[in-house]
Amino acid sequence: MGHNECPHDYHLKPIFHTCRGVHDFSLKFEKIFLAIVPTSLFILFAIARFLYLVRKPKIVTGFTFRAVKIAAFLALAALQLSLVPFFARDHHGPLRNLALAAKILDVIVALCLGALSAVEHSASPHPSSALNFYHVTSILADVLHIRTSWLMVGDPTQIISSRVSIATILVKTLCFVLENWSKSKWFQFHAHHRSPEEFSSIFSRGLFVWLNPLLCAGYRNVLKVHNLHPLDEDLSAERAQSWTPTQSQLKDGNVYTMGWHLVRHLGISFLLPVLPRIAQSGFYYAQPLFARALLEHLQAPEHHASAVVGHGLIAAGVLLHVGVTLSHAWYGYYVTRFKTKIRSALCTAIYRKLSDTKPVAGTGEDDGTQVVTLMSADVERTSEGLVLLHELWAVPLEIAIGLWILYRELGVAFVASVLIAAVCGFSSGGLARLARKHQRALMSALQTRITLTAGVIDNIMSLHMTGITASLPGLVNAARSVELAEAIRWNLYTLLTSLLGYVPLTITPVITFALTSSTLDVPTIYASLSTMSILCYPLILICQLFPTLQASLTSLKRIQTYLASDSRRETRQITPLAFGPAVSIRNGFFGWSSGKMVLANVNVSIPAQQITMITGPVASGKSTLCKAIIGETPVAGGEAIVRSEYSGIGFCDQTPFLTNTTVAQAIVGHSHLDHDRFNEVVWATKLDEDIKLFPKDRNTPIGPSGNMLSGGQKQRLSLARALYLETDILIVDDIFSALDADTDAQVFDRVFGPDGVVRRRGVTAIVCTNSPQRFRWADNLLTLSDDGVIVSSSSDAGEDEKVRFSTAETVLAPFPEEEEKARSSLEVQHSIETSQLVNTVTEGDSESARQQTNLSAYRLYAKCTGTWPLVLIFVAGLLFACLQNGATYWTTLWSQDRLQKPLQFYLILFALFQCSMLLSALVEGVVYQVTVVRRAGTKFHQKAVAALLAAPMSLFTSKEKGTILNLFSKDMRVINEDIPGSATRACHKAIQVLVMAGMISLATPLLATSYPVLVLVVFLVQRVFLRTSRQMNLLDLELRGPLNTHVLDTINGMATIRAFGWTPSQIQYNNRLLNTSQRAAYLLDMLQQWLFMALKMLCSVVGIAVIALATQLRANAALTGASLVTLTLFSLVLTGFVRSFTNLEIRMGSVNRLKAFCEDNSSPDESTDDTADPSWPRSGGIEFTGVSASYANNDRGHAEDETPLAINDLTLSVRPGEKLAICGRTGSGKTSIVLLLLRLLDPLPSDAAKILIDDTPLSQIDGSTLRRGIIAVPQDPVFLPAGTTVKQNLDPFDEASEEECMAVLNMMGLARVAQIISGPLGLANEMRAESLSAGEQRLFALARAVLRCRVRNRNLLKLGWLPGGIILLDEISFASDAYTQRIIRSVIEDEFKNYTVVMVSHQLRLVDELFTRVIVMEEGRMVEMGDPRELKDRVGGSYAQLWNTYTGANDEEAE
Repeated sequence: MGHNECPHDYHLKPIFHTCRGVHDFSLKFEKIFLAIVPTSLFILFAIARFLYLVRKPKIVTGFTFRAVKIAAFLALAALQLSLVPFFARDHHGPLRNLALAAKILDVIVALCLGALSAVEHSASPHPSSALNFYHVTSILADVLHIRTSWLMVGDPTQIISSRVSIATILVKTLCFVLENWSKSKWFQFHAHHRSPEEFSSIFSRGLFVWLNPLLCAGYRNVLKVHNLHPLDEDLSAERAQSWTPTQSQLKDGNVYTMGWHLVRHLGISFLLPVLPRIAQSGFYYAQPLFARALLEHLQAPEHHASAVVGHGLIAAGVLLHVGVTLSHAWYGYYVTRFKTKIRSALCTAIYRKLSDTKPVAGTGEDDGTQVVTLMSADVERTSEGLVLLHELWAVPLEIAIGLWILYRELGVAFVASVLIAAVCGFSSGGLARLARKHQRALMSALQTRITLTAGVIDNIMSLHMTGITASLPGLVNAARSVELAEAIRWNLYTLLTSLLGYVPLTITPVITFALTSSTLDVPTIYASLSTMSILCYPLILICQLFPTLQASLTSLKRIQTYLASDSRRETRQITPLAFGPAVSIRNGFFGWSSGKMVLANVNVSIPAQQITMITGPVASGKSTLCKAIIGETPVAGGEAIVRSEYSGIGFCDQTPFLTNTTVAQAIVGHSHLDHDRFNEVVWATKLDEDIKLFPKDRNTPIGPSGNMLSGGQKQRLSLARALYLETDILIVDDIFSALDADTDAQVFDRVFGPDGVVRRRGVTAIVCTNSPQRFRWADNLLTLSDDGVIVSSSSDAGEDEKVRFSTAETVLAPFPEEEEKARSSLEVQHSIETSQLVNTVTEGDSESARQQTNLSAYRLYAKCTGTWPLVLIFVAGLLFACLQNGATYWTTLWSQDRLQKPLQFYLILFALFQCSMLLSALVEGVVYQVTVVRRAGTKFHQKAVAALLAAPMSLFTSKEKGTILNLFSKDMRVINEDIPGSATRACHKAIQVLVMAGMISLATPLLATSYPVLVLVVFLVQRVFLRTSRQMNLLDLELRGPLNTHVLDTINGMATIRAFGWTPSQIQYNNRLLNTSQRAAYLLDMLQQWLFMALKMLCSVVGIAVIALATQLRANAALTGASLVTLTLFSLVLTGFVRSFTNLEIRMGSVNRLKAFCEDNSSPDESTDDTADPSWPRSGGIEFTGVSASYANNDRGHAEDETPLAINDLTLSVRPGEKLAICGRTGSGKTSIVLLLLRLLDPLPSDAAKILIDDTPLSQIDGSTLRRGIIAVPQDPVFLPAGTTVKQNLDPFDEASEEECMAVLNMMGLARVAQIISGPLGLANEMRAESLSAGEQRLFALARAVLRCRVRNRNLLKLGWLPGGIILLDEISFASDAYTQRIIRSVIEDEFKNYTVVMVSHQLRLVDELFTRVIVMEEGRMVEMGDPRELKDRVGGSYAQLWNTYTGANDEEAE
């Protein structure tokens, strides 16, 4: 036996009270388990890792730094080698061989470390996790070795070896520091495009050091998208989209199978949290054992070794609390990454499915909002549930460990805990199953409300024009009420499961102590209470786990159902154009629902490189045939062959599909930029003249859905995009309807004429039209009957009538600015990245507003919630905290029997404390889960809907639809679900923290002196965190808007996107938007983990201070036990308080956003004369006196004289009962006059009182009253959102009888509507607008106006007034056949004969026959006015030019 070796050193038992006078490891244990085993394993790992990395490409330079690291490892190897002789001398017998083996392995591992460090440096962007982990563990082991060596020192040689060992630790520490050094400066591939997280070590990542610069930036400045760290490539959508669930995984209906395949795909990301979670459980359950050891030490008599034992307990306490903090931090880090990957995988899968979904009739608005709901609420719930999968194995393990510790402390009485845990667990599972149907109902109700809201936003202009917005608040708010009712039912189940989680915390100690036969001394009571306190956390978690997982699985099932839905089935044969017709269909049948074909027995061939025109009456199937050729009919059969050399077909839908971009981007789209081709199509569509007038030329934004453009400009822009596409087939579905005669003729000639673009390129063109004047340009003509049968097909149609218009022989010349400048500008716009598109701060948000919450938001929330619920929550929280800590203090009296009462007395009062806690938690939960949710959810939604309907039209042209919709989806969900819980928990836990702090200081009053410092630290931490995280939350909300908009745009333009062959490009664009959105969401989640880690560290400091003071001051054991029990929950409560408060502050951003939305859009219709007279306007006189108006927002930096004008100095007087027509080329300001009369476009402030109706200034008339009194029919037919009835759409004010409604429908000849109402519900049947053709939709809109006119006449006669008023018609006759024109003429002559009629029209024959006066608009100015029959003969007049162009192009129609 060597000098100072003990007999115990030859045993493997870890810890002994050795002959060296202290507790220590045996030398044999140290050499084997702290040296040989870990070193051997690491050498094997290092060899395998080296062989793997040596084949990887070199992505990091910095060879000098790499040489420094290698030198440090060689120095370490030399020091280890120098220790070999010392170890051979100082150890004897079996220990000598073990010591030599351990030290030789240390030399080998040092060399392996150097070699591995060299390849890790070059092949990996971040410091080696394996090397850093080995350094930390080996340094800790070396510290234990050196401690033992110093205890064994017996001669100078051993002193030298110990000093060399210390030098070895210092060199290892240096190696550790060098290995942790970031390599970003030597990274070869643009390090600034990567997140600093990718260059951080495992400790920097796990302790979130890489977030500190972002926190500082967010504290000092306003964060924008470019300030955010780039998303780690491993989390990107491109990486996630490799997961594609197979049909077998989707169709079997087993949601668990899909979830398993998703988790298995994520693989290592799912497994990484396992080790930290195990460590977390281990450190947690070491606390009761440590508490018993500490209390036994405090109760034991003081002796000579007490100081050493105290120091050992302090060291153990430090290790324990540091371990808890680090394990929590690493677990949170890896779980957050796992959650982000789930979101990326699911969102990309949903969008790819959307891109391949089955075609539907109409715009697919319901599908669009369904996908938005799936990609937001459902994906969020799914990811939140799946990250809890680790708790499924960890929680039962923790419960088992906790019950074993209770068994050690209390004997068989622990069975009570088992039974209570089992009852709570099974009950929670049963409640979760019962709640499943309410979860499904809640998500369905949410989707219904979002669909309704999206429909309102989509059609807000037309809804306002028709004046039917008054019926919308009730409709949308009713949907919200249904949603809140389902939410409250779901909340009640959640509340019950949460209360089941509190049962172990409150009831278990009472029953367990009542049944125990053990002596309840101080160590036993507090070790048991500490164990039960820790045990309650997994029990609460498992009770909350079931409803969360159930909600997650319900959402995952919804996603699975959508992914398993029918995909688009390609029924066409697409082949290269070698010979034969471009399109041939044999025995084809096409329709929009099974069993009901729009076209049947279609046999047609469309020759290549010719122009084929399709004509027929309204609803004959022209659009269906076009959709069939591009493969966009859900029901299709027969043989359809499309021959083309290109992957895309140029397609112009009847309703133009445009997104919120610039003019240039709208034309180029995803195609390659070709300046000559761009100029050619702009000239061909006559957009060159419009572009010259735009404020930013070709880079002018067109607004959401092209709202900044007129109807004709939208159609020509859509045509320009189709012409720009590289294709040999062009399909145009009646898109010339909104063009004036002159523009129509010139555009048609430039595109389809003898020298037009189509013929010059040799393109096959298919054109749907009802204008006979265009037939002369056709090589072939297809005529459809009203029942969808091709009644004629002719070649060389109209050959005799073909004439050649004068056309320009050259393409568009450059714009007035220099050509190079124009090209450069276009290229810049075309290369705009997603980050630039969304890198904006919400308008109206000041810097301080984004960094901190305005107190007015809290006042508004309190006002909506009410006073008594908040007071009740505070009182219940106060009672809970006092009772909880009162019960803990009561145990100190009990354990020492200070009151000298029997056991039953202490138990009964203890039970009273615990049961009262449960009751207060119940009251608190019911108030916030039911009352607060219902009140806040209802009132905020009512305010938001009112603001939406009162908002100026500039809001909808300046903001993305997805951004506005986000207020009603994400923000409403936050107000409904997050804020009530966060506010309640913040109040509840704030009180708990104060009471617990007092309880902790009972044992060590000296600790209370540090509380001001602790409060200051907590304040600073939350302040720094809050400023950044609040901005991050706002960015998260804002960045979801473009993603939602993109989804809705994809639905609306699905036919165009797929026809153009742009699906892959759209998926890539969606991935970029998703990555940008994920940047904010991921960093926000990581910031939450940073806060949790910081507070854990703070609580660890408090815990270590309690242990140190208790051991050094020999505190009272009972009070120390009470402090330790309280401390067990204190870290959770303090963390919960700060997180709840910061979450509340962050979530209040949603209240701020809604508050700003409501204030900014408070009714612009405030009037000094609230005219509510139902007979207004009685006569219908209209006066304009020098009125100018602009779509620009005058209060945002535009001087009035600099504002681009839509109407310029208009002076006009319309007599009561007069019929006035407004004519002019597209974009001349015709519709702007109609919008002025409806107060949807405001005049310049100086002209506000210059528009009068019946001698009353419009500025004094409430907007809703104005639009209710004037009957208007917009250019685009509008219907109430999905789910409404035929009666509600026809009679939105519910003023007409069913007989009156049926009479109007019959008069309009709406056969398809008659089929809808033929069911048992009649007019109460659901209105399916998508089943109507475009022409039928316009007739239905006109029928609504006729019905309103008849009801108004009836009401006026009852009041003793003659019928009269104002009718506004905005181009209702475009794209109509002869039958429809006759109906329109009859309505104006008969139904509107006593009314002032103002109509925008390009149908000049209708104007000539029915209207007494016409005005002509050019560039916002009225250039001519008079009787149309006189003006058409005025030589050189503007109207005469329009008339000549119109009649010259309509010779065939006249015949």
